[in-house]
Amino acid sequence: MSETHKLPIPELAFSHMGFHVTDMDKMVNFYQRLLGFSITDRGRNGDGPEFCFFSRSLTEHHQFVLIAGRPPGGASNMNQLSFRVSTHDELKRLFHIVQNDPEVTEIYQLNHGNSWSIYVGDPEGNTIELFFQTPWYVSTPSAWELDFSLPEDELMRITHETAHTRPGFLSRDGFYKKLRDQLRAEGTAEVKVMADPGNGSGAGANKAERRDPAIPELAFSHLGFHVTDIATMVDFHQRLLGFSITDQGKNRDGLEFCFFSRSPDEHHQVVFIEGRPPGSETNLHHLAYRVSSYAELMRLYDVVQNDAEVTSLHTMNHGNSWSIYVGDPEGNSTELFFQTPWYVKTPSAWDLDIELPEDELLKTTEETARTWPGFMERDAFYGKHHDQLRSEGTIEVKVPVLEGAAHG
Repeated sequence: MSETHKLPIPELAFSHMGFHVTDMDKMVNFYQRLLGFSITDRGRNGDGPEFCFFSRSLTEHHQFVLIAGRPPGGASNMNQLSFRVSTHDELKRLFHIVQNDPEVTEIYQLNHGNSWSIYVGDPEGNTIELFFQTPWYVSTPSAWELDFSLPEDELMRITHETAHTRPGFLSRDGFYKKLRDQLRAEGTAEVKVMADPGNGSGAGANKAERRDPAIPELAFSHLGFHVTDIATMVDFHQRLLGFSITDQGKNRDGLEFCFFSRSPDEHHQVVFIEGRPPGSETNLHHLAYRVSSYAELMRLYDVVQNDAEVTSLHTMNHGNSWSIYVGDPEGNSTELFFQTPWYVKTPSAWDLDIELPEDELLKTTEETARTWPGFMERDAFYGKHHDQLRSEGTIEVKVPVLEGAAHG
């Protein structure tokens, strides 16, 4: 943990991210067709840009959001959007699919020792990583060539031989024990903030309920984006959001990477990669974190109001949530939100008076939310959400990071 980290560790958990696109219909089709996502909402807030919300998680209304408004050919500072794949066979199946997809703009593969990865360019040049985790860990970033023509047992043997020579080599179980110890020692393990209070995550249900065998067996893992001043950005995200650094170093091209996590089940949830030109535009719309309580949201609001490196700050009532939007030192937006007991069709937004007592804010939010399309109780929404993902066969697989171990 950074020596500059003087603030209490915030009670939050990673939720979702959003990014700007140029051709909404083409991008929606691509992410549905290739990655098997369900659309959970789509529309505009008044005269604003179009939003499309995607999920394969039973406990998240959306895991990522596409937002119209990116200029044609506009710059991207997104490095990757990453999904964990269930098996080597599934990764090979997806490799053959993307090789023959006319909208894929690039494709290459890498062996990271920790994982076998396919990198796929979407129609607007954003990179998607599809990866299968190996039984080992080496310090990251690490990469060498991946030969998909090899049988799995031969690829395992060669990967183990090479990984064993790399710094930090451990068994995967050994690494995750070390990660849990680090997060507990630094006090940064993310809180378990349940989106769906009346139901579990649906773990284990996906295999029996998947209707369409063509839908990829994958689960959202992490995202990475390019930054200009990596030291400033690392300090900000450690200090404000309480992340632990799980790895940091240069890749074979000499670019510095910094890997962050607050999850005992993910080596990294967010990655910073240097290389963004100073003053360049961002196509990231926001990164979002679910906060444990309204009191914690108010505490964080007081913190960010007095932080010299916050570049923008505004609040919004979405009916579904009360949200603070915080600009980081390079202008990327971080959403900190507390979920309300209700759902309204998204996108939705009106003014949030964060100075109100919680009971008064609940009362005024419910009064307004009841006038918006799609109003329902949160439990009713998640029942409907579960039904949609099950009927469409898109529930993400539960890909365990530990071999035979429960997640603690």
